[in-house]
Order: sequence, then structure tokens, then C-alpha cells
Amino acid sequence: MHDWIFWLLLVIVLTIVELATTSLLSVWFVISGIVALILSFYIDNIAVVATIFAVLGIMLLFLLRPLLKKYLPSQNPKKKKKKRK
Repeated sequence: MHDWIFWLLLVIVLTIVELATTSLLSVWFVISGIVALILSFYIDNIAVVATIFAVLGIMLLFLLRPLLKKYLPSQNPKKKKKKRK
């Protein structure tokens, strides 16, 4: 079957979700979805590819998201409190 179509559609949907939210949450699964898309041409077992997708996405999320959030400006900047005289 054409498993790559599923992975392509998933990457497209996750990309749209990330663009709509900009929360740096689904971008990691977009990356792992691209890896799964490529692997689906070489690995016929969907369970193996899905496991790689999930594990890689979770690893990227927990390892790189904190690092990237550190260097990107916050979307909700903290309001500076005015000092009272």
C-alpha cells in the first residue's frame, strides 16, 4: 500500500497546526513525520515506521524545545510592573 501518502498528509496537517498555533509543539512531529515519510519508502512495516515517528517526535520535543524556547523571543512577554512612588 502507499504508506507514504499517509505520512505526507500527516506532515501537511501538522505543519498547518504549527503555523496556526506557533507553540513549538507540533514542529517536532513535523520533522519526525518527514523522517517517517522517507523511511516509508524503505520499510514496509507501518508499525516500525510509526514507532520511529513517535519516539523521534517525543525525543525532539523534550530535548530541543526547551533549548529553542530559550533563544526565541517569548510570544507573551511579561508585562513590566510599574513602580509606585
